[in-house]
Amino acid sequence: MSGNKTIDLYKGPVDPNSGYLCMWMHWRPNPDDPDPQLPGQKLSMATFIPVKPEDRCLCGSGKQFRECCRARAYWHPLCPNPDGKNFSLMAPQSVAFKVADRAIVRERLMNDVRLQCTADDADSAFWVYWGDPALDNQHGTLCFGDIELKRNRILHVTAMSDLRMQTLLALLRDVLGDEFESPKIRHEPVTVIDKKTGRHIQVQPTASAENAKRG
Repeated sequence: MSGNKTIDLYKGPVDPNSGYLCMWMHWRPNPDDPDPQLPGQKLSMATFIPVKPEDRCLCGSGKQFRECCRARAYWHPLCPNPDGKNFSLMAPQSVAFKVADRAIVRERLMNDVRLQCTADDADSAFWVYWGDPALDNQHGTLCFGDIELKRNRILHVTAMSDLRMQTLLALLRDVLGDEFESPKIRHEPVTVIDKKTGRHIQVQPTASAENAKRG
């Protein structure tokens, strides 16, 4: 990942057929706050990862770049996996379920070192998932998903890829024990970039999967 190049999406030129657009989220303390840890700062950034046509596609399809992401009509962003070494196609998604005992669930989440609490008040408590182990760079600590526990005992989880959501649900299953309920995952539209026009468009997850299979 050391070869990543920061770009501004509104100031080209960047050839989408010569590499990947990768979206990152970082957390870091905010020294201007009375408590730098709460809520801290969240930094969203995009990088461009140049590749050769014959390189293996970073999206995980197992195909060469020229046969997979390069052949698409649109530029589908990637995001880093919690292992810090690989990537997945962005696939925004969320789950929500009710827990029986909010106090017990809050305590268990507070005590897990893989989670950083960024808000805790009467309405909700909020954590970001840092990974195991946490991965730091010059921009802060990488974030791989969000968990919110609301006052009405609803636990809400959001992630930007299938693998990230699977990782978060496995963590919750381990931490919550009998408080964990297997939820139904809700997939959101994915924002991609049309390679011909440069316009941002939205595609449904099913369409993205079909295009990925076609390469």
